[in-house]
Order: sequence, then structure tokens, then C-alpha cells
Amino acid sequence: MKLFIVISILALFASCSTENHSRMKGTIAMKIDESHGVACVDPVVKAGEEFDVFNTQCNKDYVLKDISSGCESKKIGEVKLTNMLNEHYAKFQTISNFKFEEGNIIKIKK
Repeated sequence: MKLFIVISILALFASCSTENHSRMKGTIAMKIDESHGVACVDPVVKAGEEFDVFNTQCNKDYVLKDISSGCESKKIGEVKLTNMLNEHYAKFQTISNFKFEEGNIIKIKK
């Protein structure tokens, strides 16, 4: 199991450290358990910073018709970065009790 986690994290490092990193910033890349995960982050963030977590939902019918309200993001909770894994990834812990998934988006709290 430990080997699987190590390999998964190394694969995440490789995917985020490419030129696509700017498009991936803020994406939850890995769910470790119900209250911990790994996010692809901007190199300027620091452990201890807090972020809002958003879930994006799209209505396929609206999107296919190019209706601007076809997708919306809803805040579902908050996380705090616990440590930086490297310049592209950080581990986080949930602050509030909510369910998150890989692919959810984190945005720094204003």
C-alpha cells in the first residue's frame, strides 16, 4: 500500500510539473482519506494558508446549447495546507466537515 501511495504521488509530481501546471493550479489531485488530500498549487503559497474548496457542476443540455449559465461552482468547504511536498504540490487537511473529490478546486481565501 505504501508503495502504491509513493508511486501515485510521484506520478502526480510529474503531471503537475510540466508546462500544463498553470492550468492545473488549484486542482485537488489526490484524496488521501476523508479529511486529507494533495493539491496542485502555485509555488508562492505556504503551509498554513487556508483555501475555500469548490465543486463545479455543469448542465450538459445548457453547455451543448452554449448557454452561459451551463456551469457553476459552489463552495463546499475549507482546507488548510499542512506542508509543501514540492514547488507544485501541497498536502492539506479539511477545516470544515465536508466531502471533497479529486478534481475539486481550491482558491485562496480572500
